[in-house]
Amino acid sequence: VLGVQHMADGFVDGLASWLDASCPGPVSVAVGGQRLEPGRVLVAPSEANLELDAGLRVRLRPPRPGQLHLPEVDATFRSVAAVCGPRAIGVLLTGMGRDGAAGLLAMRTEGGHTIGQDEATSAVWGMPGAAAALDAVGAELPLPEIAGAVRAGVDRLVEAGSG
Repeated sequence: VLGVQHMADGFVDGLASWLDASCPGPVSVAVGGQRLEPGRVLVAPSEANLELDAGLRVRLRPPRPGQLHLPEVDATFRSVAAVCGPRAIGVLLTGMGRDGAAGLLAMRTEGGHTIGQDEATSAVWGMPGAAAALDAVGAELPLPEIAGAVRAGVDRLVEAGSG
């Protein structure tokens, strides 16, 4: 599981620690070269874009000149789309701006399952709203239903992989 949150430098470690104490699986800040592991959540560091390479390893890239959001959700989603295609699930939650919309569309185009938080439960419907406008959202759900939908999607992928 990869998590990307627009955060100022110095706050991501606290987020990862809080999530680690709140979630059943381990949560940590991603390190370049780290391989994805089942049940582990890796959070993008604040100073780099988190991408996935073909070996399911984390690649940390410096921001592009003029990049508005750091880390960038689009960069992560695009790399996951390229590497995982239909074996990926992308979720875009509340937030200002358009970051994540184009990347979620790339995931959907490659056959991935895409979820966007609905307007009613979003504090700011900018990011998921922009994704919905691009037809990048396969399922628009209220926040309380998203975890169950992700779990169901993972179960379907596991069943498909074992058959």
